[in-house]
Amino acid sequence: MRLGQLYSFHFLYIALFLLLLGPFQLYASESECADEQVYFEKKSLCVKLNWIEGPILNPRRVFGPSSFTLEFSPIGQDSEKKKPVEFEGPFFYLWMKMPGAHEHGARPVKFEKAGPNKYQINNAVMSQMPGQWFIRLKLEHSHPHDQRKDYDLEVPLTEWSMQ
Repeated sequence: MRLGQLYSFHFLYIALFLLLLGPFQLYASESECADEQVYFEKKSLCVKLNWIEGPILNPRRVFGPSSFTLEFSPIGQDSEKKKPVEFEGPFFYLWMKMPGAHEHGARPVKFEKAGPNKYQINNAVMSQMPGQWFIRLKLEHSHPHDQRKDYDLEVPLTEWSMQ
C-alpha cells in the first residue's frame, strides 16, 4: 500500500467519525441548565434569578422597589467545586419589551457582589404596563452604550402582560 493511499484511508476514517459524531454536541448548551435557569451563551454559564423582595405592585401601578440575586453557575461543574465567576466591570439595567416592538429602559438599579458567583440587584422599580420586564447585563460597561442592542445577557423578570 502506498503512502498516499494510507493518508486517504485516515482521512476517510476521520470524516466518518465526524459524521457519526454530528448528533452529539461538543460544546455546552442551554439544555445543561436547570428549568429555572437561563443559559448565558457568551460565557457558557447558567444563571438563576432568586427574588428577595418582589416584584412588588404599588397602588400607583409600579413594581418595586424590588430586589433579587442573579447566581452564575459554570456548566458541568459539581456545585461544591464551582470555579468563581468574575466579571471585570459589569453593568446591570432594567429593560421593558412592549407590543409593537417598542422597548425602553427604567430608573438605574443598584447592584453589588453578594458572594461567590452571585450579584444582588436592588432598587429595581418597574412600572406595570403591557409587555415584559428583563434585567440586562453588560460585561464591560463603556460609554457610549446603546442599551437597545449592546448587552451580553437578558434575564426575564416578569411574565408577558397585556395590562
